[in-house]
Amino acid sequence: MDWKRGLNQKVSHLLLKLVDLVKKYDLLIATLMFLSLLFLLYYKINIPDIRDWDEARHGANAYEMLRYHQFFINYYGGVPDYWNLKPPLSFWIIMFGYKLFGFNVFGLRFFSGFSIALTEIALFFFARYRFGKIAGLITLASFATCGPIILLHCGRTADPDALFLLFVTLALISLLLTERRFYFLYFTGFFFSLAFLTKSWHAFSVLIIAGLYYVMTGRIAKLKPRNFIIFFLTAFVPILLWAIKRYSFDRFTFFSKMVRYDLIRRSSSVLDTHSGGKLYYLNFIEANDTYWFLLFCALGLTICVLLNRSNWNRNKNIGIGLLLWLIVPFIIFLLAKSKLYWYIYILFPAISLFIGLAVDKLLQLKKTVLTIVVLLFIVFSFYTSFMKTYRTAASQSPSEIQMVFEHLNRSSKYRLANVYTDDTITWRQSTYLSALLFADLKPKDTGITGFVLDRQMNSLLVMANNQENKKIMHAYHFHSIYSNPRYIMVSK
Repeated sequence: MDWKRGLNQKVSHLLLKLVDLVKKYDLLIATLMFLSLLFLLYYKINIPDIRDWDEARHGANAYEMLRYHQFFINYYGGVPDYWNLKPPLSFWIIMFGYKLFGFNVFGLRFFSGFSIALTEIALFFFARYRFGKIAGLITLASFATCGPIILLHCGRTADPDALFLLFVTLALISLLLTERRFYFLYFTGFFFSLAFLTKSWHAFSVLIIAGLYYVMTGRIAKLKPRNFIIFFLTAFVPILLWAIKRYSFDRFTFFSKMVRYDLIRRSSSVLDTHSGGKLYYLNFIEANDTYWFLLFCALGLTICVLLNRSNWNRNKNIGIGLLLWLIVPFIIFLLAKSKLYWYIYILFPAISLFIGLAVDKLLQLKKTVLTIVVLLFIVFSFYTSFMKTYRTAASQSPSEIQMVFEHLNRSSKYRLANVYTDDTITWRQSTYLSALLFADLKPKDTGITGFVLDRQMNSLLVMANNQENKKIMHAYHFHSIYSNPRYIMVSK
């Protein structure tokens, strides 16, 4: 028994030295993990594989807003867009990307990755300041290898979710910081307004969380009328300024559609087959962030068993805040009839913070076996999640139809030229944006007949690469500009 006791003491001593070493060099370790996140976010991000729906629509809106010098009204197909009913902040960010990096996929997507990187920095320094160095590193490790946040409809695409996630995270971190500095409440209001200007109604979960947090912690009794007024101004004046500008253009047309479709119909009925059962979101998290989710569940159970009431009381307010951050959005989007997996992305920062806090508390218990198990599972989770995300990013390939337009490389010869497609090719939103982004063309939907009748000599036609279309080329003496195994682009 003595030798077992001695071995246990030696292992405990080594673990303590390891933890101390990690704390000493935590910023260096954090930098390396942050670089791994940047690699996952930007590796092969510039290939022409623009995604349909949100990414393509937002990219096209931003492009046409620049083309028509309209910074408050989003356009699509040369007319005001009443399909994409979002405020303009996410469009402005994409426009800024175009201006900085040019009209390409990197410019389209850059600020999505940048937003996730800023979110990571905010989470790390908040956890480090509030919980300790170990908690900061574990929070960073969990979020940096969160596959869904990086790969799906967020960090590596131009969807508005990455920017929205940044503002929601900053708003709720500010809320948790009000425990130390009251004025952070006004930052919560301000970041809520930016979140609303990015993704509209989704942002109201921030206000619900903030309200419940102040009620459940008893801190609402400390608020004075001037606090409510200042909070209201920071939360709603930016939104009001945009609303006034939008109202001057089309009165209540945009707002009525925004309420009827984006709020009422989306929450009360299933739109575009976006349905799901009661386990829809849990199944998604378990399938796409498996190891961190398992660790999250295991830590939750362990914390409940091992930590006593005094531990909870010392972290009561922060615990209430994290639980509300996890539960409120989950319930809201679970009750909504239309379900999309990216709706619950705002849970992932809270999951990472909880993992960081829980691991730090468990390590403080200095239970040797528990410490070894937890640390090994963290290393395993980081490595496997990183490799899974890397392999998925590395396997992405360009779209053949988008490569047709990329070949033109924004040639001045074809600037603002009309471009047609045959009957087998539809103007999907991704195809439409690639025609704008890579070549500054004007998509038309009148087919081969429209191309033949078009009198402009620089007009273009994209056709399926088959024998029938090759016969049409020879019959009309069309000239091939570019071809790949699936498509041909021709001119007269």
